[in-house]
Amino acid sequence: MPYASFPVTARIDGRVIGRWNMVEAGEYTLRIPRSVLEGKTSFVLSLDTPAATSPQQLGVNSDVRILGLAVRQIAIRDAPARSAK
Repeated sequence: MPYASFPVTARIDGRVIGRWNMVEAGEYTLRIPRSVLEGKTSFVLSLDTPAATSPQQLGVNSDVRILGLAVRQIAIRDAPARSAK
């Protein structure tokens, strides 16, 4: 289902690390700067969706729950080092 505009803000421990507008369901990639995770053994990842709404508000059904986005998987991998040119 395509979206007109569904903004998402990603934060780690409250610090904004990325923003994007979802235009359709699918896979999205976000690069986290090493400096954000340096020295951390754990962190909180937040995905904020200020345009989240309920199916009732959209006229879909009577469900009043505010729904943002569904996350099926999150993978955090160490990126390969970039070579200096």
